[in-house]
Amino acid sequence: MAVYKEKLIIDIYSMARDGVSGASIAKALHVTGTCFSQWKKTKKSVRYALKRGAEDRRKNTNLNWTEYISGQLPSHLQNTWEKITEYGRETNGYNKIEKLLSKESHHVKQELLIYAILICGFSISKALKKVSIPRKTFLYWAETDPDFVDLLNEVEQIKKDFYEEGLFKLVRAGDSPAIIFGNKTLNRDRGYGEVIETQISGMVGVMSLPISELGLPPEILRVILQAVEAKENKQKLLPPGISNVIDVGNVTKKKRVSAKVR
Repeated sequence: MAVYKEKLIIDIYSMARDGVSGASIAKALHVTGTCFSQWKKTKKSVRYALKRGAEDRRKNTNLNWTEYISGQLPSHLQNTWEKITEYGRETNGYNKIEKLLSKESHHVKQELLIYAILICGFSISKALKKVSIPRKTFLYWAETDPDFVDLLNEVEQIKKDFYEEGLFKLVRAGDSPAIIFGNKTLNRDRGYGEVIETQISGMVGVMSLPISELGLPPEILRVILQAVEAKENKQKLLPPGISNVIDVGNVTKKKRVSAKVR
């Protein structure tokens, strides 16, 4: 792993402020994506530089999506991307794109694919078609190349940052729904979130496990609750002495569990 030096902070901050992705920052610093990811985990100064750069970018820009991601493509690939865009308009353009990229390394192809994913609104299918890369190649990279997985994770972070920036702009403009939404989500821990707490109790099978730990969406938990209530209402009409048991069918071991629906 490359040796980290504090003087790199200025470069990291500057690139983050300009909207450069983590993968491209790593390349500019001549380190691997895995190495840069490790720096982010272990170096507080790196995390601060990235956060401050992103914050300053939000404060000083009012970009549309295309402008927002313009810094995500390394400068040395700009000409290649322009040719891909030009060939994509032609009838037999995909053959030309294949020929154009045939001599490029898989790292270059990966960077172009990542940018295509951003340009195509996060559609993998459209992005693969745009850069003429087979889906099986994409799946192979995703399964075997940790650096490519880091690039895919960067895409998700870029999307989240863009949506978050849009929310902040609405809040700064005084948009009431945005302010309410922001408080319900970002300030949920301060008591602004809506919480619907319902105790689900009964006999369900096989193992003792809180339903909340299953990771089910709230709407699914509410469906379970409604089914439980319906069952209990029916069983209230049964003769005394018959236990109210949730019928799960063919289950011999039954344990009591509970969950909170939020």
